[in-house]
Order: sequence, then structure tokens, then C-alpha cells
Amino acid sequence: MVRQWAASAAGANFKNADLARTFRLLQGKGGDGFYKGEIAAAIVAKSWALGGTMTLKDLANYKGKWVEPARVQYHGFDVLELPPPAAGVGGGRVSEHSAGMRAAVGAGGDAGFAGTCESEVLGT
Repeated sequence: MVRQWAASAAGANFKNADLARTFRLLQGKGGDGFYKGEIAAAIVAKSWALGGTMTLKDLANYKGKWVEPARVQYHGFDVLELPPPAAGVGGGRVSEHSAGMRAAVGAGGDAGFAGTCESEVLGT
């Protein structure tokens, strides 16, 4: 569950008991711990609270598929993510734009470049 919280001081420990509990449930129950039971009920409840239509049956009947990750090079590193339609293009575009933004700002560019970059990446 997401709660409102202020940024912690540098070096401070952050504990998230809800997340730790979720990991313990997943560890003990595997995939069924996510697609059925308590975690599924919480996902569906949040979906409905936000106007969604997901049901417990939807989650219980879901069958995951193994797909090859989308890959982009960024500063000599391979960045892998889910391919479209789940994701795919976003990370690569963010990488490209953030590199351009750093170059422009480092070369005396203005903050407007960052806003343009963000708008294009986020589609706003």
C-alpha cells in the first residue's frame, strides 16, 4: 500500500513492512501467491477503487508468456525491458533523451530542453 511520506535523509534506512510481507507471501506461495488469494484481492480492490474492471477470475486465469526482452545500448550497457505492448520503447527513448539533455545542459543549454524531452517521452 502506498502511503504519503517525506523523503528520507541521505543514508537513512527505509523499511516497508507491507512490501516485505508481500515478498514473504510470494516466497511461500509462488505464482499462486500473486494470482490468487490475498495479493490478488488487494490488486483487484485497488483496480476497482480506481475505476478498473479487473476481477479475481481475471487474475486466476492469467497465464504468463515468456518473451524475449527488448534491448537497447546505453553508455556501453545493455538495457533490457519487456517488449511492446507491455513496455519496450519507453526505456530506450528515456535513455536517448536523457543523454541529449545532459549534453545540452552541460553545454550551457536551458531547462526548456528538459521539459520538451519529458513531454515527448511521456506523451504530454
